[in-house]
Amino acid sequence: MERLALDQGHLRSMILDGSALWRHLELVSRTGSTNADLMAGASTDRYPLGTVLVAEEQFAGRGRLDRSWKAPARSGLAVSVLVPSPILMEPTLVPLMVGVAAVRSIRAHGGLSNPERAVLKWPNDVMVGEKKIGGILTHQIAVRDKKAIVAGLGLNVSLTNEELPTPTATSLQLEGASQPERAVYLAEFLRELENLMLESDSDALIAEYTSLSSTIGRDVAIELPRSKKHLGKATSIDRTGALVLADGFAVSAGDVVHLR
Repeated sequence: MERLALDQGHLRSMILDGSALWRHLELVSRTGSTNADLMAGASTDRYPLGTVLVAEEQFAGRGRLDRSWKAPARSGLAVSVLVPSPILMEPTLVPLMVGVAAVRSIRAHGGLSNPERAVLKWPNDVMVGEKKIGGILTHQIAVRDKKAIVAGLGLNVSLTNEELPTPTATSLQLEGASQPERAVYLAEFLRELENLMLESDSDALIAEYTSLSSTIGRDVAIELPRSKKHLGKATSIDRTGALVLADGFAVSAGDVVHLR
């Protein structure tokens, strides 16, 4: 399968021109982890706030609980951004912000046969129905004594059934996109993320995240340390981004299993 390369100059004109947030974009052919690269570069002033780092291939990407994430070259999007920590809202809401931007963009430009099936599974999964199409990972860091966040999104774009990491994964192509346009999707995702960051409206963000969530309203099992589980019905997201169950139990980080 021929997979077209992204063009750095084209991406810069699409994304940086007219942006109030994005100041620098770099495209690399191959790297271990865009999140790790941004964190390292931020500590040495290589990357300013507002940097977008995109990789054609990521071979040591990490998700929650240090799970690996990788895909064939040019088959997906591996993008990380370095942004100031929001002042008017909890920084723990940034993963939700990235998720909302991802789903908005998939529904508008992902080419899905049924765009409304693009949803979010708390805390960091982008789904199409019950299959995972992408994941989010964020880190809070300091840049020149200022609080900042590195946020990464990995999205399966043109993976075939044979290339999927697990049977519970999917890609834009498998969900109906005949010729997924990675550059168009990336530009739209970053525009949506910029809009959400500049708005910094916690109530509106939580309301939209809730409307896009496949977790809220479901019976779930929350996997806790020491092999413990907490069962209940997911009812809401609080102002810190924590998942709240009907019995009042709230969790800010953890694996969630949707129960049938």
